[in-house]
Amino acid sequence: MSRRASAVRDRCLELERVIGARYRSGSLGPDDALKLFDQLIPCARPASIIALSQLLTVVSRAPRGGSSTPELVVSHFNFFVF
Repeated sequence: MSRRASAVRDRCLELERVIGARYRSGSLGPDDALKLFDQLIPCARPASIIALSQLLTVVSRAPRGGSSTPELVVSHFNFFVF
């Protein structure tokens, strides 16, 4: 494996760990979740589904208004499914 591929994989694993830890602690807000989603997508791997689901869960549970809407969650879900 090349150094570049290894660095991308390591970055993805670290993002997944951060997302999981913040999700479990309850310290992940919808704005942070959307930023982390955008960072994770380029390096996502099949096992990233848990982290992606956690991010979308945070956004979908946020109070309505501001940047969190049902349409936003659906559009992000469609982005990573298709």
